[in-house]
Amino acid sequence: MDYVSGYTRVFGLIGDPVEHSLSPRMHNGAFRELNLNCIYVAFRVKEGELPGAVEGIRSLHIGGVNVTAPHKEEILPYLDEVSENVRVIGAVNTIKNDEGRLVGYNTDGSGFVQYLKEDLGISLEGKNVILVGIGGAAKSIALFISREKPEKIVIANRTPEKAEEFCQVLKRESEIAAVALPLENEILDSFINNSDLVVYTLPMDFVSDGNWPFNPSAFSENTILVDLRYYPRETAIMQVARERGLKAYNGGGMLLYQGLKAFKIFTGEDPPLEAMRKAFQD
Repeated sequence: MDYVSGYTRVFGLIGDPVEHSLSPRMHNGAFRELNLNCIYVAFRVKEGELPGAVEGIRSLHIGGVNVTAPHKEEILPYLDEVSENVRVIGAVNTIKNDEGRLVGYNTDGSGFVQYLKEDLGISLEGKNVILVGIGGAAKSIALFISREKPEKIVIANRTPEKAEEFCQVLKRESEIAAVALPLENEILDSFINNSDLVVYTLPMDFVSDGNWPFNPSAFSENTILVDLRYYPRETAIMQVARERGLKAYNGGGMLLYQGLKAFKIFTGEDPPLEAMRKAFQD
């Protein structure tokens, strides 16, 4: 970091926790590759500290930040402007500071779909997709999946009313079949058995009364599982899927592709894909 000076532009990540994040590694790798006088750091912002953090972005002239849990939805009232996608889903993962005016974007969903297409070779047209959980990232993913003409999207959530509310958004935006379910295995299992893609979006291996929210034996032999977490590299749910002989992937690819889009928003420069991929993998 010998190049850091009073001219260095600062970017970052806000959330809690952030210590595990690989975003600093990716973005700093890209800055080095393009010889940009910028640095990206992680800021731990606890619940209740968000208003002060947003004012800090303005007053310290931070160029932009990524936003992770638990702030993706709560940060909306503090922004000056948001993109159309953010208006639909109600969640932000990228903020650009445009001379004190904070503009919110969401690159999660587009990054996820690009990862499926370009790295995994997965087409979503005509497929049955299940999302487990419907937080900020999941909403963006569901919206962008709906634009790929799937046969059906099923959203299973601990609060089924929240899932139903977003299913109505999907029907309005894309006119697709969208079904809300409670996160209970006896209801969810039959849907999983007929699914092509299961996207696990919860922040932990959610266990209720010692049981998975779905029965591992419910997976069909053609189901593909993507767990949005990337640490540990192979999660418990991925292990369960692979024991069934299924293809299972973590969320590292989504992190990379959403990061590419955020980099373009931050700097206006075309992101160096391979440099960011190498920094992430290393």
